[in-house]
Amino acid sequence: MNQSKNMILSEIFGFIISAVLFTACWLVGYLAVQTNTALIIAAVVAVVVIVLIMIVNMALTRSFTRKFTSMRIKEAQDFMLGKKEDIEKDYAAAEAQVDKLIKNCFVVVAIMIAAFAVVSFLLGAAEPQFTDDEGGVSLAVLPLLCLAGQGAFAFLLKKSPLNTPKVENELSEKEFPLIVGNIKKCAQSIGIKKDVKVLFTTSGIGVTEFKNAIFIYLNPIEVAILTADELKSVMLHEFAHCLNNDTKKTASFEDFNAKTEGSISMIFQTLFVSYTIVQALFALTTYNTLSSREKEIRADKYVIENGQAENYVNATAKAALYMLYSGYSWRETSYDVWEDETPISDFVHRDLNNFKAKLEIYRDRWFYTLRHELPQRVDSHPTFAMRMAACGLEDFNAEKTETDENYVAEQEKFLSFADEIGKNNFDEKSYKETRNEVYVERNELFEKAKNEDFNSDFASETAKIELAQAYMGVDNKKALELLNSVLGSSDSSLAYFLKGVILSEEYDDECIEMFTRAAQNSAFFDEAMDYLAKYALKTGKQDVIDNYRNTIADKKQASLDDDEATEIANITLRSPDKNDLVNNEVVEAVKEYWGDALSEVHLAECVTESGITAKYLAVTVKRIKDFNPMKAHKDTVDMLFRHSDNKTKFYLFYDGKGFKKIKNTPDSLMFSASHR
Repeated sequence: MNQSKNMILSEIFGFIISAVLFTACWLVGYLAVQTNTALIIAAVVAVVVIVLIMIVNMALTRSFTRKFTSMRIKEAQDFMLGKKEDIEKDYAAAEAQVDKLIKNCFVVVAIMIAAFAVVSFLLGAAEPQFTDDEGGVSLAVLPLLCLAGQGAFAFLLKKSPLNTPKVENELSEKEFPLIVGNIKKCAQSIGIKKDVKVLFTTSGIGVTEFKNAIFIYLNPIEVAILTADELKSVMLHEFAHCLNNDTKKTASFEDFNAKTEGSISMIFQTLFVSYTIVQALFALTTYNTLSSREKEIRADKYVIENGQAENYVNATAKAALYMLYSGYSWRETSYDVWEDETPISDFVHRDLNNFKAKLEIYRDRWFYTLRHELPQRVDSHPTFAMRMAACGLEDFNAEKTETDENYVAEQEKFLSFADEIGKNNFDEKSYKETRNEVYVERNELFEKAKNEDFNSDFASETAKIELAQAYMGVDNKKALELLNSVLGSSDSSLAYFLKGVILSEEYDDECIEMFTRAAQNSAFFDEAMDYLAKYALKTGKQDVIDNYRNTIADKKQASLDDDEATEIANITLRSPDKNDLVNNEVVEAVKEYWGDALSEVHLAECVTESGITAKYLAVTVKRIKDFNPMKAHKDTVDMLFRHSDNKTKFYLFYDGKGFKKIKNTPDSLMFSASHR
């Protein structure tokens, strides 16, 4: 059942239950109780109490939310690190606290249902007096109680669609007797009673647990590079999550998250339960973020206790190497495979072969990362080096291959199974659209570049950057040449960032300076700092990561303050310089991307006290047949990034108060379709 269907049904049944229950309570009061002054007072007081609960709940919610949204970056960082220490000290207590806060939500919902029922009863009992004096006041209130109750019952009825897995890509034991059969035998050997189903996935190996079944998700490439014994050790780790109740907890938490979403039910939650829900969601999010690594460590211990340390270390080494490989954009799998006008039939095989080929080339770099990678302060998994140390081993073997010919045949069969799924996942339209973006449009740029001298002043800096972006993953050498050409005469934040990305893939420490320079522009701050930190971690640069951790909070805060200074609501706009080459280049690009869908372009500017020039575009567009607005928007955003540097920032608006503010700025009109 998909999420929308589940939500609609819970809302419908919630209303039916609510209407029946509260109408019945009203009728019992109306028919069975003789009206008196005390009942009338009680009814009025009950309604007042509910209103007061609503007011107090909303006030407490606002106070709680404001407490955390108003935190400075350093405060938030210290708070999260403190919570992380608490979880590491007493994992069970942290989990119990989350459970308690979630249970509190159900208690409050139950109390509100009981309160609505009591009020319905009292209103029914007092109705004869109301009818005589006011003309049926309680009957006017009853529908409101039914609607409020709908939200309460919908909350109780809703379940997460994630807890209803799709099994159309299931691997049957008949077709894969060794792979699937060995997994099921492994489960039985450690006391798993539930049915085990094995499903294909394009992500990493994982596990989920539902009512009567456990679902194991297998990536065909990972299965292909692991021996049968290595896969068994990984299965012990995954099943350990079930034995440790991690999977059950995850499912229950997903259900709770689903309960907090909705339409009419959200009105009920906002008015009466938001304080307890916000507390629970905040604690749950924090717990999920900070507890994942501890869960992985506990599952690893189970593997070690079962004598599979060596196989497990070798398996995790191979998986880590494939993850490193997957973090790159390779010409062979991101460009060449799109040459054909129809989907290729062997993508998974190609990806596997490309991984093996690249491993030979980048072996030393990637092995260095496996041995020296530093742990993040908050991470979902231990590093490979941490896992190897926990297993009591000093080395690993990533070259070991399966020797059983029948098992190898099944590995090959699984790869072909995945190839077929991948090919069938593309319809003609989606394949054409994706191919145009990643292959055809790139080639058009490459052909254009052949006819123009992109190393001269003829080509604009933004054109060079656009071409460099197209070359990335296809020909990084040419991309670097173009970026160096740009940086030879400008201070382009995007150029610094892109050069940093390329250099980081080559394990070139110059990328640190590139990311640092790019981060001076708040528009690039988060991504640049993220890349810098990841590079320092994967190359084991403790000094760089220490400096990052000591300064990131202050730098992040400065970046946020910079963004706030250019927030359109906080500044006074001025008309643009219509002779400015950048302004005109931007407008021309917008016209190109939107074509006949474009009605107007307005542009306004301001200069902050820190000397940053902020430029604000208001773009008016219309719907036309066979036009892809998502692509036009993406192209526009990418173009604006290419025009940004440490002193210039662009903002894009299609509607809202900012949009109106820009349009109302004198002489802001840069283009109008009516003036063509």
